[in-house]
Amino acid sequence: MLDFGSFDALSFDCYGTLIDWETGIIDAMTPLLNIHGIAADSEEVLRIYSKLESAAQADPFVPYESVLRSIVKGFAERYEFNLQPGQENRLVQSLPAWPPFSDTVASLRKLKERYRLAIFSNISDALLSPTLKILEVDFDCLITADRTRSYKPNPKHFLLGLEKLEIPKEKLLHVAESQRHDIEPAKELGIATVWVNRQTRKTTASGKGAGTASPDMEVKSLEELVGVMGV
Repeated sequence: MLDFGSFDALSFDCYGTLIDWETGIIDAMTPLLNIHGIAADSEEVLRIYSKLESAAQADPFVPYESVLRSIVKGFAERYEFNLQPGQENRLVQSLPAWPPFSDTVASLRKLKERYRLAIFSNISDALLSPTLKILEVDFDCLITADRTRSYKPNPKHFLLGLEKLEIPKEKLLHVAESQRHDIEPAKELGIATVWVNRQTRKTTASGKGAGTASPDMEVKSLEELVGVMGV
């Protein structure tokens, strides 16, 4: 059992942990595919998204808006249809409206009463900004791909986060859904982790089943984590 009283700050991955980005991806891509006569189920859309995103995030670094546009273009290439002008921006335009999980805002408010809160995300500053309004909590530290010029699982997010929070690694608890992007690199740095395994679908866009690291704790929701922590 983790000693929750030993932590000064909690850091979160945002999309997949706080924001239901699987629903966001599916709601954005399925109508576009349907327009072009493609009938793909949700699991297939998420699997393809995951593969295309990983390829787009390989070096050299490009902004996340470019990653999202390349994903849409990748779907068009895979299914052999031509994008109409502007359709490559489908994900970029939809992302600000991707919804939080039902327990996110209330859980963050409770955690904020006891801890400093941070976001370590592969998103851009511009795309994160409208999401922060939806989350309704003031975060003490925001680390994005724009600021590190890299994408997790590169450890730069965690190293910069510790620097900005001005705490040693023992004082940080990282909470995330993706084993590959978050749990593995955090554990390699000696940062305690909680895996939020919501089990909403068989597969996920963020690759929660792709990691091999063992989190210090596993919960099914932020609400469960708040209960365990006694906040």
